[in-house]
This record gives sequence, C-alpha cells and structure tokens, in this order.
Amino acid sequence: MNPVFEGIADGLADKGYAVIDQFLTDPEVKSILASGDFTDTLDRFKKAGIGKQQGAQINEAIRGDNIHWLDRTTASEPVNVYLNGLM
Repeated sequence: MNPVFEGIADGLADKGYAVIDQFLTDPEVKSILASGDFTDTLDRFKKAGIGKQQGAQINEAIRGDNIHWLDRTTASEPVNVYLNGLM
C-alpha cells in the first residue's frame, strides 16, 4: 500500500482525521492565501447548522462551528489545486 494512503487510513481510524505533511508545497500555500478566497472570511463563513434544507437549524450545543463550502466551479485556480489534491 502507498505510505501516504496508509497514513491517511491510520489517522482516520485512530483519530478521525489525518495530517499529511507537505500535502501542498510552500508556493501552493502562498498562492492560495494570496488568491483572495480567504479574505473577508467573516462574511463568507456561516454558522453551521444541523438538519437538511428547510429543516436545518442552528444549535450551538450540538454544533458550534462556522463553515464555508469550497465550490470547484467558483474557486480560484490555486484553491482548485488543493481541491484536486483531495481526489
């Protein structure tokens, strides 16, 4: 098995998440941060809800985070480099 995939599988199984060192190069990270996709984040991030569509509701006792979905069709090219790496 590929050591990277093995690390992902082990991390997910053990901790529920995985950390992949050097997933993006330093120039890729700098390009993403300079792209503008993450400026004015307070306006872009919304309170995370629970439930679906009309039944969705905010309940901070269950979920207190904020989210912002990345959309491949509207994201900048640097962000798409990241999204493509996830596939």
